[in-house]
Amino acid sequence: MIGRTVLLAMTLGGCCTGCRSLALSHGRDYMNRGQRAYDAGNYASARDYFKRAIEIDPGIASRHGSLALAFWKLGDLEDARREGEMSTRQAPDASPGHTNLSLIYFSSNRYQDARREAETALRLSPRDRYAWGALGSACISLRDYATAAKACRTAFALDPTDDIARINYGVALFDRGQESEGIEQWKYVAEHGTKRRASAIARLKRHGIVWPPKASR
Repeated sequence: MIGRTVLLAMTLGGCCTGCRSLALSHGRDYMNRGQRAYDAGNYASARDYFKRAIEIDPGIASRHGSLALAFWKLGDLEDARREGEMSTRQAPDASPGHTNLSLIYFSSNRYQDARREAETALRLSPRDRYAWGALGSACISLRDYATAAKACRTAFALDPTDDIARINYGVALFDRGQESEGIEQWKYVAEHGTKRRASAIARLKRHGIVWPPKASR
């Protein structure tokens, strides 16, 4: 009888282990599906897949971070903030979570909080170009143009294709009185940019500058 009891316990234990492994596999599958949906711009589907993955294992910080970004893309800032903060609590030493939370705070007009999270991310990962960009955006809104200019310049030094960082660098220069230098940054993006040329041209137009110049049309 004792041997049968031991065998039964071992069988049940093996079953639980197998169920756990299956659940973990389903969780990873939901995350993969969610990421594919997110990359395709289907943020509602991504949100639903990420939620299912979290239901299976709520203790994985990156899952909360992914859900936070899906909520952010959908404009649901309160839920994005909640998930983003959960991610940083669960993994305080992971820089991407702090960078993502900085972006969410920025969208909520909480610029000091956005700055704090970006600076935390950079202490953890000094070459995180997204964190440098987030810091630049927050500091422009806080009118700390010197720090903003440094942050944006570092961001596009790390990634020369980062049009947003270069445009924001122009904003920081322009707003601190270096107007011609700022305009040159927008002209650069208008001519050489890959993703934000229209934004740079709009800024130039706002300041009475026609692009492209008539002579080059």
